[in-house]
Amino acid sequence: MEKLVYIEYLFILVISLGVAIAGGIFELRTAFIDKRRKRLNTIVAKLFSEKILEVDQFFPKKYRTLRTLLPALEEIDRKVAAPYWTFFKETVLHRIIEKEIDLYLTSINWEKTVLGLKALELAPLPLYQEKVLSLLADPVDIVRFHAIKASIAFTTYRSTKSLITTMETMPAVLQFPYRDALSKAPYSVHQFVLQIYRKTESTSEKIECLKILGIKAGLLSEAEITEALQSSNRYLCWWGILAVSNNPYKPCIDLVIENLSSGMWQLKAVAAYTIGVLHYAAATDYLIPLIEAEQFWLRFTGATALRFLGEHGMSILEAAKQSKSDLAKNIVTYMLTLPESEFQKGMRSFFPMNLDTVLLHEEVNPNVS
Repeated sequence: MEKLVYIEYLFILVISLGVAIAGGIFELRTAFIDKRRKRLNTIVAKLFSEKILEVDQFFPKKYRTLRTLLPALEEIDRKVAAPYWTFFKETVLHRIIEKEIDLYLTSINWEKTVLGLKALELAPLPLYQEKVLSLLADPVDIVRFHAIKASIAFTTYRSTKSLITTMETMPAVLQFPYRDALSKAPYSVHQFVLQIYRKTESTSEKIECLKILGIKAGLLSEAEITEALQSSNRYLCWWGILAVSNNPYKPCIDLVIENLSSGMWQLKAVAAYTIGVLHYAAATDYLIPLIEAEQFWLRFTGATALRFLGEHGMSILEAAKQSKSDLAKNIVTYMLTLPESEFQKGMRSFFPMNLDTVLLHEEVNPNVS
């Protein structure tokens, strides 16, 4: 018995010593890494403040790795904005670790590939543009997401065209990283998207461009939006309607109102939403019948549009609580009780960006009555 107790105590002691040693090694390693990082920050800050262009000789070999250097450059990039900083970033990455970036981008390890892409997001060296574009459809999500960001950082017609072309091949539910990144891209990228839209003869490519141009103001002309609204292609018409909410040309608004009588409930729904966003009270009579429509999402967007119209719309929703349909009652009650801040945040920010996957793609949208 005593021997068993002795063995148990010895076992516990060994485990305790092992944990203590492992903890000590971890602390020492962390301290070493922090010291290297602080030292590297000091070197980069000194070079930056003195505007030294011949940076190569000032970086000891132990710092010449992307994994060590990139965090320091990212940290300074967040805090500093100066005309010569872009040149400095490109000089450091190009002269010191150019070959390493290439190895990272061609690695079978996705974590290394992401690190290489993050470096090019920071300083988009033209040498690597084609390799980055080849990663836009990578099967690993995180690689694809960073390839999108890096491609946008190049701000070239070639990279923009590749983004649109790749997005075109993706199912609608997988397009959001492309659409979101492109919608937040610099103005020069939006101009490239507009060029592609005007040059292309491919309807599907026009639709992908319209997804970006339609949620921006002032890029599309009245004639271009009118052409989309009058198209027999329901996707072009759909995005043309949504474009009117950011480009409220009067003739285009009239065409949106016409779509409130469309035989296609999806076009009716997005037209209702657009009329609501524009606070176009003159179209109220077209919105009221939608609350009793057969399709669930048509009822929902009709009620949303009326809520956008302020007190006038709220009074109509209040009266609709007397409806014989339980579903209509539930929808208007929800719309009336939704706090204004949540309504504005949800309906005006998230909802428009996701409207097509909710309404336009019937395979994921059953007819709920």
